[in-house]
Amino acid sequence: MSTKKTIINWVNNFVAVFNPKFGGIPCPFAAAAMKTNRVSFKWTKNLSSLKMTINKLVDMPKDKDVLVYYMKVEMNSLDEVYEFTENYNEWYQNNDIDLFILFDHPERVEYIKGVHMNFSKDTILILIQRHSKLLKAREQLHSEN
Repeated sequence: MSTKKTIINWVNNFVAVFNPKFGGIPCPFAAAAMKTNRVSFKWTKNLSSLKMTINKLVDMPKDKDVLVYYMKVEMNSLDEVYEFTENYNEWYQNNDIDLFILFDHPERVEYIKGVHMNFSKDTILILIQRHSKLLKAREQLHSEN
């Protein structure tokens, strides 16, 4: 199975479904975004090649809610990915651009309520979303407990 198909499978069968150990759905917004084709998945060689793409990005495409870029873990360290996302998020904020970057790196192991949340051991995910939508979703989730 290709990496893209494996990511889509992970979203549809883990991220977007109820997990009894987690006590809910890891991302209750993922299923609707996937069903309406509002998520884009694109392979990128490394952060340098991704920079060339997102340097032109000052707004989310109207038909997408999430842009997912993926690359092999050996292409960039956790520190490099962290610095990349921090620098872009700061630049977006300082220039009033409604975008925010999140990432999943195998070296930054994430557990929530005892559930391993990371995608895989060999792939980095870079997710770009509208910052305003993320804040609204966070408020909604907090209000729903």
